[in-house]
Amino acid sequence: MKLKFKSKSLQLDEPKVIEFVVPCEYEIFVDDEDDNKEYHTYHFKEPTNGEMNRIEIHPEQINIFAGPTTLSMKLGQKYNNSYIKVDGNKFLLISELLKTQIEEHNKTFEYNLFSANHDLIGKFEVSIITDPEVDTPEEAQA
Repeated sequence: MKLKFKSKSLQLDEPKVIEFVVPCEYEIFVDDEDDNKEYHTYHFKEPTNGEMNRIEIHPEQINIFAGPTTLSMKLGQKYNNSYIKVDGNKFLLISELLKTQIEEHNKTFEYNLFSANHDLIGKFEVSIITDPEVDTPEEAQA
C-alpha cells in the first residue's frame, strides 16, 4: 500500500508544507484497554530523515510516534501526554485535537501543539491518503 502524506503547519507565523508519497503498512489496531476502540494504523519511513513513523487514527484520538516525538491527542481536549526527546532530555508537550475526518482512503485531522507553559507552538493540518493507484516516486520511474 502507498501513502500520500501532507502536513500544513503554521509556526511562529511561518507556514510550512511537508508532502511525500511512501510505501506503508496498514492495520486495524484494537486498543488494549478498550476492545471497542479501533485505530487505523499506518507504519512508514519518513523520507527526509529515515525515521520510522506510526500514526494511529481514531475519530476521537490520534497517536503519532515519529522518532523522538510522541504525540497523543484527544478530540476537544488539551491533553498533556505528549513529548519530544532532545539530547536525552524529555520535554512535555500539550496537544489539542480540533477535528478528525475519516473516510475509506482519506484521513484528515487538525491539532494545536503547546509547550508545557501553554504557549502555542503551532497549528497543524494533516492528511493521509491511501490508494493502490498512488505510485511512490521510485515506482513511477520504473
